[in-house]
Amino acid sequence: MRNKIFAFALFLIAAAGVLSSCSLLRRDTETMEKYIIVTDFQSAPFNFLDGDGRLKGIDADVIEAIAKNQGFKYELRAVGFDAALDAMRSGYADGMIAALPITEDYAAEFDFSEAYYNSYLTVATAEGCDVWSYDDFLWQNVAVRTGTGGKEAAYNIAAEIPLTVTEYEGKYEMYKAVEDGNAIACFEEYPVMAYYINQGTPLVIRSDMTLPSVSYGFAVAKGQRAELLNMFNAGLMNIIAEGKLQEIVDRYI
Repeated sequence: MRNKIFAFALFLIAAAGVLSSCSLLRRDTETMEKYIIVTDFQSAPFNFLDGDGRLKGIDADVIEAIAKNQGFKYELRAVGFDAALDAMRSGYADGMIAALPITEDYAAEFDFSEAYYNSYLTVATAEGCDVWSYDDFLWQNVAVRTGTGGKEAAYNIAAEIPLTVTEYEGKYEMYKAVEDGNAIACFEEYPVMAYYINQGTPLVIRSDMTLPSVSYGFAVAKGQRAELLNMFNAGLMNIIAEGKLQEIVDRYI
């Protein structure tokens, strides 16, 4: 009797293992049929929610056009910039398109596509702010947004000029710090900064203060989803040749 109970227990363990393997296999198969792509929702004109809560912007339109060109299915989830990074690092997401700058730090974690947008960083101050060069930032506080090229540029300047860099998770908090006089300036990508100023943010872009260029790319986890990255690059070349990419950019900028 004891032997029969023992044999039955082994059977249950083996069966559980088979069911577990089948579940894992099914989950992998579903992932291959529909890629999970994560993005931000507060970096207009690249990604933002309209009045009805629908995701809009360059990023959403670019991935839609490329997926249609290459014939793959995807689900785009607007989870926020930091949450999107976490989703990529944890393996929850297959790819990320969120005005993600192609930097050395990010390239150490992710594999990037070719750039789908090339821009440059800019400095914005409150109206009437009397600064003319980075030397005027001496012992001052500047505001940046976590995870952006502006943050990296600010820390590079801070390595040469004694100033304080304060990081904010959201752009509105960053802009408000400058408006309220808690920071002398903020560093931001030009198209994003210009968009929000046009929407009424009371800041001024300092065209006399230049910063490095920045390029945005689609990212996958290091060494993973090479087929998705290859399809993105192939589709990108096609929509550039067809004029579709410029059409998307012109729609928002």
